[in-house]
Amino acid sequence: MIGRGINLFSKLFFCIFCITAVFLTCVSCSGPVPNRVQGYVEGEFVYVASPLAGALERLYVRRGSQVKTGDPLFALESTSERDIRNQAQAALTLSDRDLARQEKLIRIPGGTSRQDYDRTLSARDQDRQRVAKAEWDLSQKRQSAPKEGLVFDTLYREGEWVAAGRPVVMLLPPENVKVR
Repeated sequence: MIGRGINLFSKLFFCIFCITAVFLTCVSCSGPVPNRVQGYVEGEFVYVASPLAGALERLYVRRGSQVKTGDPLFALESTSERDIRNQAQAALTLSDRDLARQEKLIRIPGGTSRQDYDRTLSARDQDRQRVAKAEWDLSQKRQSAPKEGLVFDTLYREGEWVAAGRPVVMLLPPENVKVR
């Protein structure tokens, strides 16, 4: 009785093996799919960074999201830049007042010298340049998308220190994807 059970099991196993072998032979003999080609995909990333250092205050995007040109990407902590801008604006207000006073005095004979007027004018122009630079520095703490594309990766998390010039976001614009 035991001999018959093993013999029956052997026959069943042999039948399953033969059916599987025939099936695999038929499947493997099919021709190649005509719409496929061999190759790889490359991408040229756009790295977005700030020229100034600071702690990453806010990250507006996530990996895998789509952005349009001008969408905000990230913001670095900008308290000191705001303070510098406010000081420069206060200095500009004071130098504007000094210049207005010097302009009144220069009209009066012997009221002021031309040299004092020129110094005040120069100081006002320098204060305007300081305000413009402070505004530019403040604007560089917030970066937006230069092109439309996919956010391929974010390289920092909120709260981390970002060195000047280090990329925070990697974008992959559709025109920068190449199939070879």
